[in-house]
This record gives sequence, structure tokens and C-alpha cells, in this order.
Amino acid sequence: MSSHHPITALSRLKMEEYQKAITFLQDIVHLFRGIKIGQKGGWKPVQTGVIMATTSIVAIQEEMLTQGPRFSYPE
Repeated sequence: MSSHHPITALSRLKMEEYQKAITFLQDIVHLFRGIKIGQKGGWKPVQTGVIMATTSIVAIQEEMLTQGPRFSYPE
């Protein structure tokens, strides 16, 4: 989320890599929705935090990348 380098940033320059990154983030959300933590397996605040942060980043990157070159890295 704090990448300052285009190689590790979410970018649509290499669509295959972009799709892999988005799929990975979606898998993380799915994992944290179904994970059981502790002996009782109850819902923990860390699950809410990871899910909120990850879904927010996916939504924000979609918004920023559709705005055009205004949000692109300089060449």
C-alpha cells in the first residue's frame, strides 16, 4: 500500500501482473472472512482491519487507475 516504486505498485502496465495482484488481495479478504482465530474461533478485530484495509485499497486503486495519467508514475 505504500509502494513508491512502479515495479511493486499496482499498475495496469502489465495486465497479467495486475490481475495476479488483485486476485491475491481478493484471496486475502476471502481468507480473513473464513479464518477461525483462537480456541473459540470467534471474530477478531484484526479480521475486520485486514478486510477493511484490503477492500479499501482495491477500491482506491480502481478509482485512481481509471482517472488516467494524472495518477501515473513519471517516466
